[in-house]
Amino acid sequence: MRIWIFCLLFALPGCDFGHLGNPLLLPARAVGAGLDNAAYNAERRKVRAYLAANRDGLLAGTAPGPAWAGLKVVARTRPDREAQMLRDFIAIRHLPDPQWLDQATVIAMVMGDF
Repeated sequence: MRIWIFCLLFALPGCDFGHLGNPLLLPARAVGAGLDNAAYNAERRKVRAYLAANRDGLLAGTAPGPAWAGLKVVARTRPDREAQMLRDFIAIRHLPDPQWLDQATVIAMVMGDF
């Protein structure tokens, strides 16, 4: 019996419950996460709509087309990521429309500053 008391007294202080956070703040964190997700999803819908409407104008061969500047604004593309985004768009340019739209949206959102 004494061994159990010994283990209980010395094992419990070694437990770290700090990773759980304050349980009183969980509802506020849930609301905050919901608002963040809603804002992100709204931006994603804008980017997707722009891409769907401007697929033909994004690229001119392997160079940026007339709609490229608008994509950079809508997707809030960082200048240091623009070259990678162009390479990624060139790589997917021959995909069918639904698949292209899905991948192009992901590329634009990843390269954007969201």
